[in-house]
Order: sequence, then C-alpha cells, then structure tokens
Amino acid sequence: MPLFTDIPRYALVLGGALVPLLLGAAAVRPRTPPTEVEVRLSEWKVEVSAATVPAGLVVFRLANAGQIEHAFEVEGKGLEKRSEPIVAGAEGTLNVTLKPGRYELYCPVGSGAHKQAGMKTTITVTAEESGPSSNY
Repeated sequence: MPLFTDIPRYALVLGGALVPLLLGAAAVRPRTPPTEVEVRLSEWKVEVSAATVPAGLVVFRLANAGQIEHAFEVEGKGLEKRSEPIVAGAEGTLNVTLKPGRYELYCPVGSGAHKQAGMKTTITVTAEESGPSSNY
C-alpha cells in the first residue's frame, strides 16, 4: 500500500516544485556592499576619493585636515543630509542612500561662508553597479 494515499497528487507535485523555487529565491541577488568615499576637508576645499559612484548606500568617511571646525553636506535630487560638526584633526562618517544623478558636496559651516570660500565639489551617481571611479 502506498505511503501517501491520503495526500492528493497535486500537493506532492506542488510541494516538490516549491522547494527549488524557495531555495532559488533566497539566492537571487546578494546584498551589494556600500560604496565608501574618503572625504578630506580643509581650508578651503573638499576633496573626495571618487568622482562617480553607483547608486545605493554610500558611506562618506570624513577627515578634517584643516585648522578649524568643518562639517559635510550632501545635497541634490530632493535630498539634503549633513554630518555633525568635525573639529580640526577629527574624523566622522555620513551614510547616505543616493539615487542616480548629480549631487553637491560642501561644508555648510558659517552659514554658507565655507562653501562660498571654495569648500564644495560634486559627485555623480550612476545606475550601474560598478565600483567608484577615482577623483584623486
């Protein structure tokens, strides 16, 4: 006598088909690691390690190489996010999820005075999932 006589045939077929589907769904796409961009702030410039990055989470590693307090802000595509102030010689981090487009990066300290003095640059975010391109 068959062991599965009380289970309809479609349940066995469906159950057997679901296992590969569920296992395959878990391995569809590995999580993309964040892109890291080194940022050097000093009087009166902002230097970044990448001019172009892929869309997604970007971790800005901030270093204040100047003699006075600075901060870092990312603005564009409806987004405006800034770091806490960073004292001279200190470091910080700013995590931002960016969509494709062009963003302005600058120091917001001094009600825009640092930005006007030259502490600004841009970064381009692509839809491609490639590594960052160097800006150094």
